[in-house]
Amino acid sequence: MAMANLTLASSSLQVTTKCENYEVLRVDVLMTACDCDRLGSSSPVCDVTTGQCPCRDNVSREFELTRNQTMADTRCSLCKADYYGLASGQGCTLCNCDTDGSSTSQCSEEGVCTCKETVVGIRCTECRTGYFHFSANGCM
Repeated sequence: MAMANLTLASSSLQVTTKCENYEVLRVDVLMTACDCDRLGSSSPVCDVTTGQCPCRDNVSREFELTRNQTMADTRCSLCKADYYGLASGQGCTLCNCDTDGSSTSQCSEEGVCTCKETVVGIRCTECRTGYFHFSANGCM
């Protein structure tokens, strides 16, 4: 019995020969589409070896499972960390959250940063009404 395997972009081709006194060629082809994300990928055609879709600017090729573990995202379906706007279909944009005024560097999918309690604004750059002296500790 002879076998050969070939993997191309999530597809496999298996060729098997066997049978009493006769030689039989059997071919099984399992095709799976690349499934590139239409918003995050610049093309529906993936790499024939890896299955990786071509990602738009600042779209991630991996996603975080835990703090120290990542997994490949061949579909291009997520923005890189600290970026937003996959829904634009133009790639992702830097959040640019103010390091002093925001509690995290990651923003929402709409680009709105999470501000410290006494800070406001899309990028967390202003003191809330009734507060003053913007600093790394927020406002007083």
